[in-house]
Parts: sequence; C-alpha cells; structure tokens
Amino acid sequence: MADEYYPVICFDIPDGHSTGVPADDDEPLGSKEKFWRVRSDGAIWLFKKPRPGTGEAWAEKIAYEIATLIGVSCAEVQLAKSAGDFGAASLSFAQPGWPRAHGNTVLSETIAGYDENLRFGQYDHNIRNIASSVTRWAERNQLDPRVAHSGLVSYAVLDGLIGNTDRHHENWMFFYDPERRAFRLGPSYDHGSSLGRELQDVSRRISRSRRHILDSDGVLNYLLNRRSGGSVHANRHSKQAPPPLRTAQLICRWQADVARPWLEQLRAVANTEFQSVINKVPPLFMSYTAKEFAYQVMAISKAELLRSIR
Repeated sequence: MADEYYPVICFDIPDGHSTGVPADDDEPLGSKEKFWRVRSDGAIWLFKKPRPGTGEAWAEKIAYEIATLIGVSCAEVQLAKSAGDFGAASLSFAQPGWPRAHGNTVLSETIAGYDENLRFGQYDHNIRNIASSVTRWAERNQLDPRVAHSGLVSYAVLDGLIGNTDRHHENWMFFYDPERRAFRLGPSYDHGSSLGRELQDVSRRISRSRRHILDSDGVLNYLLNRRSGGSVHANRHSKQAPPPLRTAQLICRWQADVARPWLEQLRAVANTEFQSVINKVPPLFMSYTAKEFAYQVMAISKAELLRSIR
C-alpha cells in the first residue's frame, strides 16, 4: 500500500525557496548537486540530487532509518522532490552558538604535518591518529575521551553495517564552545555511498550487477573487497583504506570495551526490522533487486560484526 511508504517532501514553490549556504553550514557541499531549501515551517534542509544511475537518495534514507534503529546519532533524512528531480533531503543540524570543527581540522591541530586539504590518499587519516587526536581534544576540554570515542565507534559500526565507503575527514565533526571548554560529536551524515548504491540490477559489467552478485552468493566477497579511497586507513602505511566492514571489525577488536555496547544494540535489532525499513522505500526510488541486495548487505554485515565480540 502506498501509505506504507516513506513520504516524499516537496520543495517546489510556494512551499519553500532556495537559499544560499548558511553561514553555519553543517555539511560540505562536495561534488554532488546540492542546495539548501527553507520550508514553510522554517526548517532548513539540504536537498541532494543523486548522480545518474546511482541509488544515493535511497541509500541516504535507509542509512538514517537504520542508524535510528541501532541508536546511532544521525542527521535526519527524508526522500524529497524539487523541480521535478527526486532525491534526498538532510535536515540541518547546526547548533546555534556552537562553532564546528570537522575531522580534518581536529587532526591538523593535533597531528604534526597533517594536510587538512588532502581528502583522497590521506594516509594520516587512520584509526590510531583519529583515536589519539580525539583523546587530545577531549583532554584539552577537560572531558572524558571515552565519550567521544564511543560516538566514533558507533559510526564505524554503522558504516560497517551498511557498507559506507565515504567516512573521509570532512564526514565527521565536533561542535565546540571555547568559552565553556566543551565539545560534542556531531551526528553521522552523508551516507550516499552505501548498500551497493553504485551497482546496477543487471549490467554488461558483471562485477557491477546486483543480480549476479546475489545469484552467486557473492555479497560477502563484495563487502570485503569494496574500495574506500576517501575513508579511514588502517595505518599510515596502508595505501588503500580497508572496506568499511573490515575497518569496523578492526576498531571493534581494538576498542572492544567501547564497541561492545554498540554491537549488543545491533544484536538486539532483528533482521526483519532491516527488511521493514527497506520495504518502505517507494518503488519509484528503489527496485526490488536493489532492496534484496541492501537487505543481504546488512544481514551479512551484522553477522560478521557480531563475531567481533565472541
């Protein structure tokens, strides 16, 4: 039934109007076609038009719903339409009075020689550097670094579950208050590179065919061989960042005490709940085969992640 599907927010005039990027913009515009909209209720949304041939819009929406299911802080995302284009819209999570610092700023202030302008091939954006930088930031602000580490580990679990390959150093951030010497981790955001969104249902290039991967029981192999050029490196000597599932497993084993509560929350979510989240995406946005593939990604990734705490 149509009423079982997620609603599609309409940004067409007169409901909203285009705006420039707000001064307290909370997400870099990046390479995709994006623009800010203000709806009639005053809420500010970032509308993202997916690149042709990708499922970036439904990947963003499913990622938000899954994050909510497992208790990971995440920017709200709704399916959207503007001027005839279908996409996804992310609600602004800017915190008035709280400046922000993305990961590249945090690392450049705490890791000698860190190049905050280098996104791809940034080998210094690795697990140990991130952990040590966050610790220094927390101690500088007289806060318990375990709180910040817990949030970052939750992002790793989410990325591993959905196969998000885009956790580069501008895709995590802190809000901070210099006067109160306080900071907090921002919500997770920008999950369009997830759940096999780059694949085609049927393709001349067999390696990019969801149907072939599903029929050959190759989903786990797909997950363990995903390229993550702009993501988190295992160490500064690794020229290729591990796939998000591998990264999550490394982090969960290295910080087992921090990861365990998040993995237990994941364990408590039944796979049927994953299926329910996926099934609510309207057919206009997502095919049956794409839904089947996304489900298998999460079911298999969940099983692999839970092995980390056995």
